[in-house]
Amino acid sequence: MSDKRVIFLQMVFQEDGKIISEDVTKEVLRMKQEANTKKLSNEIMSVEEVAELLKIKVRSVRNKMCNGEFLEGTHYKRLSRRHVVFYKKALLEMLGLP
Repeated sequence: MSDKRVIFLQMVFQEDGKIISEDVTKEVLRMKQEANTKKLSNEIMSVEEVAELLKIKVRSVRNKMCNGEFLEGTHYKRLSRRHVVFYKKALLEMLGLP
């Protein structure tokens, strides 16, 4: 059985037209470790996990981000254009759930 490793990539578009792919896996893992170390009640969730929690499509979650229903810095943090982590506690408070 082989071990699976998740890699998070960020695409950077430079002014000269070049596209560079940067590995942001370390930053994601650092954030998760920081959350566990400090025992924060802000559990980190992916867009897919938020969609599953709210029983909506992933595209709907992203639309809510664009529409301002989810606030950057309050409900989520953007690691790159497509890679986002949500704070579970903030989402539950917004929904009025414990």
